[in-house]
Amino acid sequence: MKTALATLLLSGQAVSSAVSLRHATRQSSQGCSFHLDSAGTVSEDVEEDHTGKLHLAGSFQQGGFTLDGGKVHDALGNQCFMRGPKYQFQCYQSGVIGNTTFTVEATTNNGTLKLVYDDGPGTYLACSADGSTYEIYSTSKPDTTGCLEVSLVLSETNGECTVSDSTVSSPNSTSQQNACARRAVRRNPQTVSVDVEPSEPSSTCSVSPSAPSLTPTRIGSPDTESPDGMRDTGVNASITATNSTIFRFSIPRSYTTSGYQLCALQFRFPVCGNLPQDYPCFKFTGSEQEMLSDSGMVFAQFGNDTQLPTWNNTALQQIYPGDNKTLGTFECGNRAYGNDTRNVAWLASSVRNFGLQYEQAGVASSKFEDGVGAFIVQCL
Repeated sequence: MKTALATLLLSGQAVSSAVSLRHATRQSSQGCSFHLDSAGTVSEDVEEDHTGKLHLAGSFQQGGFTLDGGKVHDALGNQCFMRGPKYQFQCYQSGVIGNTTFTVEATTNNGTLKLVYDDGPGTYLACSADGSTYEIYSTSKPDTTGCLEVSLVLSETNGECTVSDSTVSSPNSTSQQNACARRAVRRNPQTVSVDVEPSEPSSTCSVSPSAPSLTPTRIGSPDTESPDGMRDTGVNASITATNSTIFRFSIPRSYTTSGYQLCALQFRFPVCGNLPQDYPCFKFTGSEQEMLSDSGMVFAQFGNDTQLPTWNNTALQQIYPGDNKTLGTFECGNRAYGNDTRNVAWLASSVRNFGLQYEQAGVASSKFEDGVGAFIVQCL
């Protein structure tokens, strides 16, 4: 049975060497745009996970692709290829490029268009470790245990996919790739539970490399039965369609000055391979889901802690693996006002089925001082 777009959280372990997909630039020349289906023993939609690997019968988003000049790109503009030593079909950002050449040919039985590669017959391997979900490889894969032969046929094409000009560049790049992305979004209609605004550039915040970072004193989930409105969750943060997380901070007097002093709330999202040893990898719905569905988080002030007049409670915050993003700035405090320790709190909520689960560094029993999560820094 073909699967639609899913909102299940995906394991982030595989993104250890991935780069933030946000920075992928759309190609300047795209013509034929399409989705892919497998034909043969396995008949499923071709899906793409948040690390760019292509799957069959999984719980990922259906991939949207374009073919131009012999190269296939996904809906984010990442080039797709199959190269040694694994020969897995995957799409990566510029900088990790394979030399696979793709063309379109008509099938012999009903004229359906299929995707072929490197002047071969268009046979791919659908390989599974559990017999239910499959990853896609070329026939050059060294170990074919558990693999089945399939073809990949084009579906929902834009009308510009033909055999004769499948390797010819077309000038209609941006509109065609945007159309491909729009089709992917329509397959997963969402409702938005909060009104959000696109995030605007925050006030400038330069941070000294040697400056300390404040970690939350506590994190937890909203709980109306608790006196302070939250239930501690230890080190575990969960920002999903069904869970929100509260971050409480105490800003010390040392962060204030005799005049106006600016602080910033940052969210740090290193790729798993850059996390300290034994630091657990995050679970993330993926960069492509975030871009195509325009999903993300909102960080709204919470409870009776110090209010921040300039803070935007409805700004959509989008983060991607590899980011160190300033979510906003605010006044740390002013000694002239007699401030001592200043308590602030934010409630982080999901927008359009964004999902992120991770261990917040530096909080509660965490043995890690740096890693994934929210931090306060003092601006220069």
